Amino acid sequence: MGSVVIRVENLPFDMTESDLEELLPSFVEVNRMRFGEVKDNLLKKGYVEITNETLVQYAIDELDGKEVNGRVLRVSIERNEEVTNNRRVSREDNRDFS
Repeated sequence: MGSVVIRVENLPFDMTESDLEELLPSFVEVNRMRFGEVKDNLLKKGYVEITNETLVQYAIDELDGKEVNGRVLRVSIERNEEVTNNRRVSREDNRDFS
């Protein structure tokens, strides 16, 4: 089984990686996590690589639409991520995932 990256949008600007990880169900194993660049203070988004792909939809269902500090999260599978030389690189911003 491979891992899958989900994108979590509309995060509170002061959210940390550990805050985001705490929102995930406890049995969802996170391999890596990073935040995307905030442009014009409009949107903070996070990328979470989940190790067990069978739990991805459950994690999405748990987070999508959840309100955190007055912001409603939007969660989906990240389709703009590709693996290059065993490292994830976002085609959107061409930055290293790790």
